[in-house]
Amino acid sequence: MLEKLETELKIRGLSKNTMSTYMLYNRKFLEFICKKEDEINEDDIKKYLGHLISDKERSNKTLALVIAALEFNYKEILGKNINIKRPKIHKKVPVVLSKEEVKKLISETKNFRHRLIIELLYSSGLRLSECIQLKFEDLELNEKIGWVRKGKGSKDRLFILSDKLIKNIEKL
Repeated sequence: MLEKLETELKIRGLSKNTMSTYMLYNRKFLEFICKKEDEINEDDIKKYLGHLISDKERSNKTLALVIAALEFNYKEILGKNINIKRPKIHKKVPVVLSKEEVKKLISETKNFRHRLIIELLYSSGLRLSECIQLKFEDLELNEKIGWVRKGKGSKDRLFILSDKLIKNIEKL
């Protein structure tokens, strides 16, 4: 039943994580509702969402993801008229280290390479996954820039390198 969905997800070039999440929530929905896809309507989806809310304490973010997965399949793929309001997602201010805490973290890191990674993450704003994928060829030390290749959303983006970081990289 879900082959059509899986094919469309692949064609659209969605990430593996998005594909597996959409497939998982659609599979669980079908197991819960026990109906054929052509018999499913908006009320069935609402019944499932109600079940998810009462079954476990689910975050609004998770519920919004479930709705997105189900709407993609039933609206985009099967052409059904499904419109479900998403719960409000409260945005939290991230907890960040103070300047002094970052300086202390860097100064107390004894391994030079580890210290360099921390400096790079702090000064460039890279995501950890982007830092892990970074290659030396992606850095243009003379230009004081670096490139994230196929970052979030499969997009390339530029980041700036600090003078101090460049000096430490050149010590390698």
